[in-house]
Amino acid sequence: VQDSSGLLLFRFNISKPILASLAREWFLIFPGDSVNVIITGQKDDRQFQFQGKNSENYSFFLALKEIPKFNLQAWQFTDYSELSKFRNQAREHYLSTLTILESYIARNHTADNFNQIARSLLITAYANNLIYPINLGNLSKENLPPGYLSDIDYQFLNQPELMIFRDYVLVLTYFNKFYSDLHHSNFYDSTFVRSRLESIRKNF
Repeated sequence: VQDSSGLLLFRFNISKPILASLAREWFLIFPGDSVNVIITGQKDDRQFQFQGKNSENYSFFLALKEIPKFNLQAWQFTDYSELSKFRNQAREHYLSTLTILESYIARNHTADNFNQIARSLLITAYANNLIYPINLGNLSKENLPPGYLSDIDYQFLNQPELMIFRDYVLVLTYFNKFYSDLHHSNFYDSTFVRSRLESIRKNF
């Protein structure tokens, strides 16, 4: 809805937190939030201001842009020689994002529910980066460098409350494939589906 002042009003009828995109930026929205978002500037030079209940949560993903995204496409995974270097750089990137989050939390006194979910989303991104080379299908888990996945606490893969986030669901899918060595040309083949469900019951 746009009124005569040029303001846009969004109402989200939600019972759980969601990630929402506005003006090509991501925001973590919680039930009960009531926030005014003031956008100035054009395209790549946009500035955001937030006012209202839980507005302190809304600048985090903007703050995260202080560091570049981890560029998976810059790597070639034809063998195992680069995996240790890849893992180290992925870990360094993850720790940098975590440092930004902890600084943001201390500076903005954000609520515990925001802090917990924001940390989970960062570890989700890190887990996705780590599993990426294996998910391509060129490499197998048997030849991973020692400790390659040691940063991933497998309790992280058993958090139903995160199933509302698409990236988390994708990471679970990739790890299920990793655990079970499931490879099949027909994703909906009944044997393949049974194998996937069996792996989920066993590993998650």
